[in-house]
Amino acid sequence: MVIVNSVTKELGYYIAPDIYEELMRAKEKVEHGLDRVYCIDGREGLGKSTLGIQLAYAVDRKFTDDNIGFSGMQFEKLARRVPKQSAIIFDEAFNGLSSKGALTYENKRLVRLLMEVRQRQLFIFLILPSIFMLEKYCAILRTQALFHVRDYQKNYKLRYYKRYNYHNKKQLYLKGVKTLSYYYPKIIHKYNFFKKYPAGFDVDTYLKRKEEAFKATHHKMEQEHKLITRLKGGLNLSWYLFNKKYNMNHTEIAKMYTESGYPVHRSTVTKGIRPLESGE
Repeated sequence: MVIVNSVTKELGYYIAPDIYEELMRAKEKVEHGLDRVYCIDGREGLGKSTLGIQLAYAVDRKFTDDNIGFSGMQFEKLARRVPKQSAIIFDEAFNGLSSKGALTYENKRLVRLLMEVRQRQLFIFLILPSIFMLEKYCAILRTQALFHVRDYQKNYKLRYYKRYNYHNKKQLYLKGVKTLSYYYPKIIHKYNFFKKYPAGFDVDTYLKRKEEAFKATHHKMEQEHKLITRLKGGLNLSWYLFNKKYNMNHTEIAKMYTESGYPVHRSTVTKGIRPLESGE
């Protein structure tokens, strides 16, 4: 109890003693050249980001809202720029490390980034709605543990999480990915946590940045949809002229659009062309 009280007083919020001890053991390993990547998942509004901030601050007392990235580009800059042994968060990691986007340029770039930054000795927390949405390499091999956030059925205002270690996490993913089920393996122990931020953490700035990132993502999705729609309307002609007649591949077609003032990635061209090839 003395340890719990002293840690809570030092941090400014409650953290389960065995979770704190685990993080401290992980910190020792990071100081000796390793890194640690964790996944935090759960339904929207249950406090995943709050828990992520609490865990990140526990291992890095210099952690601030500046150590949180809301897009693949922001996360990559943080991973390459922050001092060694820092903690960083990729909030809404689904935007760059989605299993459905495993073949996209951004996804491949971020997966390679996670392969390259080991020597930076970082604590990395990936936050998203479900680990089953996470790219397979990250979900099974790269993440050390999963913190799955839930609420109590009888009192939805109270939050808790279950911790899956490396082995349990792998079992969970392989057994549950098809049905999105957390049933197996059965994790009994629950850890309570509360919506409280570290002392000195700028909550207002963090929430403002998160809202701006959400709006930017929404705008980007709208622009991509409009571009794909525009491409689909003109790709009948493009596909014939550039591919059939001039033997240009999708990358070359994308480059031509970009140089003509319509920046587009090869994957976007492919999305537009595939329905035409299948006769849809």
